[in-house]
Amino acid sequence: MEELGGDFPLLGPLRIEAVFSIRKPRTSKLDAPRGDVDNYGKALLDAMQAAEFFKDDNQVIELEVSKIWADTTAGIAVRVQSL
Repeated sequence: MEELGGDFPLLGPLRIEAVFSIRKPRTSKLDAPRGDVDNYGKALLDAMQAAEFFKDDNQVIELEVSKIWADTTAGIAVRVQSL
């Protein structure tokens, strides 16, 4: 695998890893944030396609999505690799 850089939209098969860091509410007994990770992943792919990061989300042949409580700042860490 090679690290990406260069022109957008990306072409060819892609691997995407994403970690969603969610701010924890003051009161929560949950071990992880609410919501299904498949919905988190779908929302990310839809946003990346709308931003013309890649032509079509069917280019993504590997997808790893996780959700965690944020220690400090909430956000999304995304890594994209060309396969």
